[in-house]
Amino acid sequence: MRVVVMNNIEVDYYKDCKDPAFLNFVGYRNELSMISMILALLNTRMIALTSSPITNKNLSSCEKYALMYRKGQVDILNKTINMIDEMKHNLIQKMYQDQTKHRLAPCAPFLSIVHTTLYNKQLAMDEDHSPFITLDKVAITLDTLLKKDSAFANVIYENFEDLEEEGDIIMMLSLIREYSTNPNSQWMQFFDKVKNSNISAPSDQLAELKEMYDSIIPAFSEAYPEIFDLNAYTLESFIWADHILNNYSIGNPFAIIPL
Repeated sequence: MRVVVMNNIEVDYYKDCKDPAFLNFVGYRNELSMISMILALLNTRMIALTSSPITNKNLSSCEKYALMYRKGQVDILNKTINMIDEMKHNLIQKMYQDQTKHRLAPCAPFLSIVHTTLYNKQLAMDEDHSPFITLDKVAITLDTLLKKDSAFANVIYENFEDLEEEGDIIMMLSLIREYSTNPNSQWMQFFDKVKNSNISAPSDQLAELKEMYDSIIPAFSEAYPEIFDLNAYTLESFIWADHILNNYSIGNPFAIIPL
C-alpha cells in the first residue's frame, strides 16, 4: 500500500530499490497517506455492510446465517478500523515529538531511503506524556495559515469563492506569504531545506506554472501591492510552492506534512 500512495519524488527515489526493508517506512507523508487510504476503504466497506438494515423477523435459515456472517464482518471491521486509528494516532504523536525536538532530516527529501540511519533511530516512540495531538497540530493546513494572517486571509476570501475547490492555488499563495513575511515561522526549517533541495520539473510543467503565475500574480500585485509583493511572489517562489504541494501534501484532509 505504501507503493500505491507514492508521489513523484518518492517514486523517483524508490524505483530502483532492491531492499524491501526500505518499504517498512517511506516517510511521514507516505505513511499518513497510506493510513488514510486504508481507513477510507474500510469505512466504505462498513457503509456497504450497514446501510441496509435487516430485521430478524420471518427470516429463512439461509438469511439468518447471512445475517450472522454480516455481523461477524462488522465486528472484524470495527476492530480493524480501531487498530488503524490507533496507528494513525501513534504516528501523529511521533511526528509531534520530532517537531518539538527539532528532529528534521538534514536535507530534503525527507525519506527513509535517503536518511536511513536517522529514521531507523527516530521511529521508536519516546516516552509520551503529551496530550492527544490532532493532525492540524503537526501539519500545515490552509485554515492554520489563514488564521495567522488576517490581512492576507481577507484578500483570499474576497477573490476565491470556493476555498476547497481552489485549495491548491490558495495553499501555494499562502506558503509563499508565510515564508516571505514570517522569519520566525515554526516551519522555516522545513521551508529552507526544501528551497535548498534540487527542485526540478519537466519543461511542459514549468510552462504551465509560468502561465498560471502570469495570469494571477501581476493582477493580484497591482490590486494588493502590500500583500502580493513581487519581491516575494517571484516565479521561483511559485515553483517552490508548487514543489511543496506536489511532494509534501496529503489529500484527506488536505495538508502539507513538513517533515
